[in-house]
Amino acid sequence: RDNHAWCPYCHKVWLQLEEKRVPYRVEKIPMMCYGDKPRSYLAKAPRGLLPAIELDGRFYTESSVIMQLIEDAFPDHTPMMPRGGAELSQAKRLLGLERDLFGAWLQWLRVDDSAAVKRQFEQVLDATNAALERSGGPFFMGRSISLPDVVFASSLERVAASILYYKGLSVKGGRWERINAWFREMELRDAYKAAQSDFHTHVHDLPPQIGGCLASKTPEQRAAAAEIDGTDGRSWHLPLPPLTPESLEPGTEEPLLDRLEAAAAVCHCHAGILLSNRGGSDGDLALRLVVQALAEGAEALQPQLEEAALSIKDTRAAAASLRWTRDRICVPRDMGFAAARQLRAHLNWAADI
Repeated sequence: RDNHAWCPYCHKVWLQLEEKRVPYRVEKIPMMCYGDKPRSYLAKAPRGLLPAIELDGRFYTESSVIMQLIEDAFPDHTPMMPRGGAELSQAKRLLGLERDLFGAWLQWLRVDDSAAVKRQFEQVLDATNAALERSGGPFFMGRSISLPDVVFASSLERVAASILYYKGLSVKGGRWERINAWFREMELRDAYKAAQSDFHTHVHDLPPQIGGCLASKTPEQRAAAAEIDGTDGRSWHLPLPPLTPESLEPGTEEPLLDRLEAAAAVCHCHAGILLSNRGGSDGDLALRLVVQALAEGAEALQPQLEEAALSIKDTRAAAASLRWTRDRICVPRDMGFAAARQLRAHLNWAADI
């Protein structure tokens, strides 16, 4: 799969493997838009496609082929696709609906910002919402998770992020009640939570993959984009507003645990962070202050701030290195959403001293 958990097709297969609890080993390969692939990989997959799977000595690409192969090869590991009859037909219709949603989403996001195309997109979302209602929920095939849920998870997560950021329309937390209930149920599952990204990561990793996205430039769109990017003066600054299911990006938080998760991630990646942000010794001192604030609380460090600032020779360069890191935090590659939110705010706090 891809290096950073940005590929939607890898996302589907990853979720399926986790839900089925099939043992697997991961080899990370750059996406085409983010670097050259190793020759050893191209020897197996000349077109360089991701995801890919090697099973029993044979190599396969194309996510739909891989997912069916996994179902066939591991029938005793939580079956996720019906074997036949009306349920199989229903599952295939749902997979077709997901393709309809994917197409309508890209058409509005990338090609045509007209009211007519927006209506077409909303109509497919209405159909998706209706499919969940007919199933009795909370999942697409009823009470148990299935392959359509895994496939929709990859698309709906990216739809919710990008349509809010570029169009100002809330999908997650919006008027589609069954889709909202489905998101809530998915977020209770360990497999989904481990692979779940955040809006900021999605909206900035999508353009290199799919091309430019058309912003509607309405007041609602501009406000949503500013909050997601942390340029509204509030969403990435201390004190952080509470993270709730009613937030623009719905979620839950445990602030102390989230801060400790962020601190642990910075410590783990400390050398790599300094190498990439070129912060040098001053950047190192500033980053250590961020970790201390995450662990102890920024308020507890207020009496020490003046002394800490004096120990940093080039405060402007140190602040720039912190902001560079802030804008490149990736969920779930680096940490979960709530932890990333804390780290972004604490990096701003230190950079603004």
